[in-house]
Amino acid sequence: MTLRRLLTVAILCAGIVLLKATQASTNPSELHKVVPHATGVPTLYQSVVRRCQLLIGHGHRPWCGEVAYTPGFNEGPTVARAALQGIKEFADPTHGVDRPDTGPLDWRWNYSTGLWGAHSLQHWWQSAMAMRTLVRYLEVTHSTDPAYQQILMRTYQRESGHTPGETPFAIAKDDFVNAFMDDTAWWGQAWLEASKYELNYRHDVADARTFLKLAEFDASFIAKQQKSCGGIVWQIGFPSDTVTNAEYMTLVAGLASYRKQAGPFHDPGKASMWIGQAQATLSWLESHKLIDIRKGTVRDTLNGACNGLIGGPITYTEGEVAEALVQVGTALHDSSYYQQANQFLKYVLSKQSTMVNSKGIIQEPCERASNGCTGTLLYFDELSWKGILVQAFLDYTTATGSAEYGSFLRRQAVAIVHNAVVRPDGRPGNCQTPDSCQFVFYWGWPLTPSRSAFVNHATQMDALDALTAALAVPANSPPKTF
Repeated sequence: MTLRRLLTVAILCAGIVLLKATQASTNPSELHKVVPHATGVPTLYQSVVRRCQLLIGHGHRPWCGEVAYTPGFNEGPTVARAALQGIKEFADPTHGVDRPDTGPLDWRWNYSTGLWGAHSLQHWWQSAMAMRTLVRYLEVTHSTDPAYQQILMRTYQRESGHTPGETPFAIAKDDFVNAFMDDTAWWGQAWLEASKYELNYRHDVADARTFLKLAEFDASFIAKQQKSCGGIVWQIGFPSDTVTNAEYMTLVAGLASYRKQAGPFHDPGKASMWIGQAQATLSWLESHKLIDIRKGTVRDTLNGACNGLIGGPITYTEGEVAEALVQVGTALHDSSYYQQANQFLKYVLSKQSTMVNSKGIIQEPCERASNGCTGTLLYFDELSWKGILVQAFLDYTTATGSAEYGSFLRRQAVAIVHNAVVRPDGRPGNCQTPDSCQFVFYWGWPLTPSRSAFVNHATQMDALDALTAALAVPANSPPKTF
C-alpha cells in the first residue's frame, strides 16, 4: 500500500475515533482542560495519534497529531448555507429583547445592550468588528433584510444615547469614542462600512449620512489626540503602536475614497484631507521602522522612549497593514500600493511566519502549542484576529482583480465547514438551523482535548469573515484538496 493510501486510511481512522469519542462525551465544553499526558489512561487525542502512527509510522510527516479531515469524509454544509445560518445565529434582532439589564449575557448580539457579548472593554471593540462582519456579509450577498437593518439602527441608537429612557451600555462617550484609539478606529471603520451599505444597497441616503458623520467624527477624534513619538497612540498616555496607526490609515483612506466618488457625499476637499492623513501615517510607520515594506513584516509597538521596537509580526497587524495599503491604493488609484500590500500577504503565507499550517489553513502560531492558545493573556484577543487577516486578503483580491488568493480563500471556507462547525453542546454541527451552526477557533484540524469547542462572538465572526470571502471571490477554479 502506498504512503498516500496509508495516510488516507489514517485520516479516516482518526476522524472516526474522534467523532465517536466526541459523541460519547458528556461535557465537550471542558475538553480544553484535559492535558493529554496528565492521566494514566489513553485520552481521545492520544488514541487518535497512536492509531495514525501505527498505520504510517512515527517518522512520517505530516505529524499524526495534526492530521485534518479530508473534505468529503465528514460531509459538511455548503459554504453558502454555513454563512447564512451562521449569520442568523450571530445576529438575531430578537435576541435579548425581553432580557432585564441584570440578567446574564451570552456572546450573540443582544437587543437589550446593542452589543455582542457582555459589558467589558473587550466586547466593546470586538462588537465594532462584529458589526463590520455583518455588514460585509450583507454587501456580498446583496441582502437588504430589515431584520439586520434593525440591528444597525439599534446599535447606533442604544450606544450613542439616543434611545429615550435608556442609559447607553457602551464603555465610551457618545459617537463611539473612548480613551482607546484602536477601539475608536474599529468603530469608525464599522460605521463607514455601514454607510456604504446604506447608500449602495439600501439606497437610504439619510441613514448613510448619519453613519458617515459618525465615522468621520471618530477619525477626527483620533487625529486630535496627543501623539507619542509622532504617532497615534493605542491608549491615551501610552506609546504608539502599529495596528492602531494601520487602523487609522485604513479608516481615513476609506473616507477619502468615499468622499471622492460621485454622489451625495462627494467632497474633494475632505477627500484630500483624509488621504493626506493616510499618507502621513504611512510615512510615520515607515520612518519609525514599525513596518518593512520590502520584507512585508511588522513590529508591534515602540517603547516609551521612542528609541526601540517591541514585538514582531502578528496575524492581525500583518493583515491590517495590508488592508491599509490596499485602501490607500484605491483612494489614489495607484497600484504600487497594492504591490506593497501584497508583500505583507506573501509573508503571512511564508513558512517563516507560522501563520498558515502545512495544509494551507490560517492559524495563530500558538495553536501549535500544547494548550492550543488557551490560558494565555491574549487568548480572548487572539480569537478575533483571523477575520481581520481574511478581510485583507479579500480586499486585495477585490481591488486588484487578481486570482492569486482565490483558491486560498476558498480553502479556508472548506476547512471551516468540515472542521469547525459545532452545536451548543460541542458536538459536530450541520448548519440546518442557526444553533447548529456555531464556529470554533480552530479551522485546520479536528477538535482534540487541547483544542476546545469554545465558541464566542469572536470565533463566530472570524469564520463568517472567511465564509463571506469565499462567497465573494470568483469560482473560476476549485479549491485545492488538503
